[in-house]
Amino acid sequence: MKTFVALACGLTLSLLPGSRAQLAVTEVMSSAANTLNGQPATQNSDYWELTNFGDTPLDLTGYKFNDDGPLISARTEPFQGLIIGPGESVLFVRSDVNKDEQSVRDWWGPSLPAAAQIRFYPSPGFSSNGDMVQVWDPQDRLVDAVTYGAAVRGRSFTYDVTTGALTSLSTNGVHGAWLAATADDHGSPGVNAGPVPLAITQQPAAATVPAGNSVTLEVAAQGLPRPRYQWRKDGVDLPDATRATLTITNAQAADAGLYSVRVHNGLATLLSDEVRITVDLGATPPELTQLPVSLWAYEGQTATFTVAALGNPPPAYQWQRDGVNLSEGFPYEGVQTAQLKIHNVQPGERATYTVRVSNVAGSTNASATLTVTRKPRLVITEVLSSQATNADGSSLGHQDWWELTNLDDFAVNLRGYRFDDSSATLTAAFTVKDDLFIEPGESVIWVETMTADAFRQWWGADHLPANLKIITYSGPGLGLSSAGDAINVWNAAAADDADKVTSEVFSTATAGVSFGYNPDSGIFGDLSVAGVFGAFVAAELGDIGSPGWIRNPPPRPNFVSVKPTPAGIELTWQTVPGGRYSLAYKTALDAATWQTLSTQTAAGNTTSFVDASTDPHRFYRVQAE
Repeated sequence: MKTFVALACGLTLSLLPGSRAQLAVTEVMSSAANTLNGQPATQNSDYWELTNFGDTPLDLTGYKFNDDGPLISARTEPFQGLIIGPGESVLFVRSDVNKDEQSVRDWWGPSLPAAAQIRFYPSPGFSSNGDMVQVWDPQDRLVDAVTYGAAVRGRSFTYDVTTGALTSLSTNGVHGAWLAATADDHGSPGVNAGPVPLAITQQPAAATVPAGNSVTLEVAAQGLPRPRYQWRKDGVDLPDATRATLTITNAQAADAGLYSVRVHNGLATLLSDEVRITVDLGATPPELTQLPVSLWAYEGQTATFTVAALGNPPPAYQWQRDGVNLSEGFPYEGVQTAQLKIHNVQPGERATYTVRVSNVAGSTNASATLTVTRKPRLVITEVLSSQATNADGSSLGHQDWWELTNLDDFAVNLRGYRFDDSSATLTAAFTVKDDLFIEPGESVIWVETMTADAFRQWWGADHLPANLKIITYSGPGLGLSSAGDAINVWNAAAADDADKVTSEVFSTATAGVSFGYNPDSGIFGDLSVAGVFGAFVAAELGDIGSPGWIRNPPPRPNFVSVKPTPAGIELTWQTVPGGRYSLAYKTALDAATWQTLSTQTAAGNTTSFVDASTDPHRFYRVQAE
């Protein structure tokens, strides 16, 4: 059976009827200025702007919007009773700072149009490190959606007048923007630069595909309002084919033909080139296009292995465990399909799983391993969502970061682990692509867009654990809001948003101070204090945090004395009570390895050991474990 799949290319929207297609998000302020003429001033609210590029008024009652959060939590109240006229731009302002229309007009001064409509909402707040705005109509159809990246303080995002993409930063005097009256903000609230002409910038290309395989057609377009798409075959619209990319899976003879796409935005309509898809009906052996991935799961989860293959005729599948064919039945599901599910996994399911893929033209196979543990005790131990205030205007690029610590007694492979902020959805989460083990007691840092080297320079490499693992992440909606946010973590096997490994919620941040973890109480959320639980002052700009530490690192265990006694050589070194120390020796400095003499848990501030060896020469070393 063949299937048409419409895939997103960038950010595209399903086709909407009528004048709704003429609405567009045209401006977003996610990081207002906190200065006026360079001096400290009150930071004003986030806002966004919706423009009607059509020629008729629209009643927006029942519309709703959100940031990167789900439709279920979208806000409806700012749209009630709101009529947006032709060419009008309506301003939507968060009511945390600016609570009434007069405060917004004082902020932006007389350049704000007197007739501009201003509506208020309590939440969500927009992340200054990247987020999105989504608007739905009363039938829950997506009207428009935009994503934006890291903000420049005091500069709103607006649309590029050539492409229509929300990628430009407002600049005083350009495309209607001006300087605010009470802060160093650039923006054009209530004012727009008009529509952007619709244009196709990349035409679809003809292709030949072996029967049973997949083929993808792609078009690119620009304009404002943003382009919508409708794919056609032999001049007839294809159902549900309303994205910029069209994929035909399991292509068969009936799929051959001439394809085109109609692009429109409510103001104009364009038709792409018509291109031919040819289906080759000759037999072809299976070719794996997706391999199963080895998986770490915890007890009770459902482990899923997925493979994808092309071939004509369509290939058959058979899953095996340690070389033995599996039979359908609990806990196994899909043993002769491209996806194997193992329900309620237990440690006994640890094994190598192989899939054999075959048809009359040939066969191939692929394998992956399943590791099952108890649910690990991984804990979010630190979050920095607002960097030091003196970073404003600096080019150092300091960004949000958070810390995950393994408080269990076994190592955990983080490959396939995912995290999201307060939207708490797997579909929006960042995923670890490669093997990454977090050892017992180890902390791993996750930092937005910064490289590991830049992070070490920020905090001072000599202040951080020598082998600190630092993961760089990026993605729309993953910025951590300084006004309060959350972190949610899932393992690779999780298929339900609620099946989290760990999560934390944090409140409004203090600039330059991280939220930390108290290892004595096990409570997260206190502000970090230099010298307490490993916190210190960063090498750049004075931020306070404890990346890599949840306790103060032990001092270097220097030797206090080394002296002969009747029983041998007595060695005494500095210790921290409860710390564990390893004493080792060499008989020559150029020897390849150190030999362990003793490993001890310290009872006091010093620890001693007597070496009874009669070697004429020994060199000693002590290390804190």
